[in-house]
Amino acid sequence: GVPVAVVHISPRVLALVAPGVLRSLQFYGHLMPVIAGYARCMLWDSKRLGSEVSDDAIQELWDRRHEWGAERIRKMILELGGFYLKVGQVFATKSDLLPPQYVSALKSVFDDCPPVDSKRVLKIVEAELGAPVSELFHDFDHEALATATIAQVHVAHLNDPSHTKVAVKVQNPESEALMAMDMRNMLRVSESMDNLGLHLPFDNTSILREYQTQVPLEFDFHREADMLKLIGGAVSSKVPDVTCPKSVDDRCTKKVLTMTFVEGEALGDIIQRAITAAGMSS
Repeated sequence: GVPVAVVHISPRVLALVAPGVLRSLQFYGHLMPVIAGYARCMLWDSKRLGSEVSDDAIQELWDRRHEWGAERIRKMILELGGFYLKVGQVFATKSDLLPPQYVSALKSVFDDCPPVDSKRVLKIVEAELGAPVSELFHDFDHEALATATIAQVHVAHLNDPSHTKVAVKVQNPESEALMAMDMRNMLRVSESMDNLGLHLPFDNTSILREYQTQVPLEFDFHREADMLKLIGGAVSSKVPDVTCPKSVDDRCTKKVLTMTFVEGEALGDIIQRAITAAGMSS
């Protein structure tokens, strides 16, 4: 017979020489058992109950499968981060589309992402703005105030006479390439599910295709600075009492966005409080 050579490459080595390959393997390693589990539930477990089984028994079967699948997806999202985390955060708010087990499990993915090391952040800021951080800002907090899938935010003060407090949003290195790869993987799986007749309660493939168009725009902080001006102008003209952050143009690039710091509550907290109050009054 033809000799076959089997080469074992450790995940650590693969992460160094081909991080994209390792990440794709991790994604499929997490997801394929979930898809196989749902296929079994649809093609085998539900048929094994028989034709006389009650609707409650069928629902209980699917509820157990949803609980099992939701926990596996949650672990995958938290382990891999990137675009998977971003999609998880969006879907966690879709209680009208996803089974409640998924909505409940995905609520935990709203926690901050692990921060990029401050030394790398400072290098990015200095490379983008073309000067040492000590010359660009009066002070710059090395600890991130908040972190997300695309960028993280640091508090700083400008060198102007009033030492204006600002928020400096710094794009995470490699995040753009990571997002593009993650989107391709998710779209392949979604299209394969469509071909197999495994449909979710919404058009997941169309949503992912739209994301593939829109998400790259989030990596252009020049565009975000323009949006700050546009939205801020529109809001202040209609509601003068509302303060919107303003971009500091000479401290902005495609990967660094500096804006005035506005104290306040997170919008999500305000919305949740309003929902709770409305529920109590009804």
